[in-house]
Amino acid sequence: IRVVAGFALVLLPAPSALRGQSLASADSTARRPSIPTISLFFAVGALAAAPADLSWYHAVRSSGPQRSIALRDAARAGDTWGSPGAIYAAGALWLGARVVHDSLRTRLGARALEALMLSGTITGTIKGLAGRARPYADSARPSDWALGRGIHNAAFQSFPSGHATAAFAFASAIMAPLSRDRSPAMSWAGPLLYSLAAVAAFARTYDGVHWLSDVVAGAEVGTVSGLAVTRWHDAHPGSWIDKILLGR
Repeated sequence: IRVVAGFALVLLPAPSALRGQSLASADSTARRPSIPTISLFFAVGALAAAPADLSWYHAVRSSGPQRSIALRDAARAGDTWGSPGAIYAAGALWLGARVVHDSLRTRLGARALEALMLSGTITGTIKGLAGRARPYADSARPSDWALGRGIHNAAFQSFPSGHATAAFAFASAIMAPLSRDRSPAMSWAGPLLYSLAAVAAFARTYDGVHWLSDVVAGAEVGTVSGLAVTRWHDAHPGSWIDKILLGR
């Protein structure tokens, strides 16, 4: 139900609510932060969060937050949205829009699917190589890393968070083209999608399966992937990917 509701909020508004200034008429000289700059910002954030990993873990895993019905419900919703919700929503948006011949939403769904695939590949690779112990495997040592240990053992795939990656990839892939085209939908889609992503990230720490710096790093991979996909297509209109996903 949560997945369908989240998808509906993106798909159902009237087409005019999503349309803004077209790419062709948009100010091509507008300055946008570079991908390396955004990556550096998040990397600094993950490094800054690392010293708080242990204290955050004890705070959210303490009896007070764990007894909170509201936080438990939020965590369940965030878990669902991070996986498989964002993936289902992207697929439903793309397929549903193709069925009704809505080219705008078909493109948004396609970009979300691409960002999820790209970010998932990056995160999955890092997880295996970094070999960081999840909090439930070693709750006393956030610094428990071992090269390659996570390739065959999920208990050592803590860094980065896959749920946070997916949630932020979906949000970024939807918002990047809306922002580029100055769509009026930015006013509600941005707060909605990034709030969902933040809840998904919080849920993973609340559940004790990720450290705080894991979800910050996941947010980085997801956000940068969404931006990278959008900017690549801006530079490569009519690519072979669009021929497959958009039928053109």
